Amino acid sequence: MTPPAPASAVTASGARKAPSRRRAGRPRKAGVRHACGQLVQAADAAILPQALERRADLLGAPVSLPMAQLLDQRAGQPLGQLLLRGRLTQRQHDAGQAVGGLWRAWLSLAEAPKPHAYVPESGSGVARPDVDPDRWARTEDRLAQARALIRASGPHGLLALTLVESLCADEVMPRRFEATWAGDWPQGWAALTTALDALADHYRIPRN
Repeated sequence: MTPPAPASAVTASGARKAPSRRRAGRPRKAGVRHACGQLVQAADAAILPQALERRADLLGAPVSLPMAQLLDQRAGQPLGQLLLRGRLTQRQHDAGQAVGGLWRAWLSLAEAPKPHAYVPESGSGVARPDVDPDRWARTEDRLAQARALIRASGPHGLLALTLVESLCADEVMPRRFEATWAGDWPQGWAALTTALDALADHYRIPRN
């Protein structure tokens, strides 16, 4: 004979109520959560003063700059720094971002050695065997067109090609373009901006 259910397991209507189960795993942390369930992190994270000073140096400005500008994500990349310093227009910056993404995609498909790699890689500069041949051909053709366009953009095409590769693909700021550089480099700036203008036309980036 089945023993009667305890009174706590029977509702007022007489239906049986399932016993509560203990939740498995660690206890849920207390705190405000997003709709997805993740905890809301503190909005005002502590930032070292040295980091802000370094960011100000990269922008060639005093630390008294507005906090929003010092924390601008674009200041973490050479192209963004030149944009925030007023040396590039938004259109030139966007063209540099576009060709940089294409260049890095080609490097990835070719398994070319990374410029900042700590350990030597075995890249050969040719398409990986697991890459779709059509994708490789399209990427290589697009990069070849961009490189030819840069070379033909002005009288200093080879210099422009080197600068665009350094700034846009490798994300390395040339020494003479740094905010702390004492002199000027008209030839370098002209080569870079002329090439980026040609790329902006090629990518059909709207003019402001």
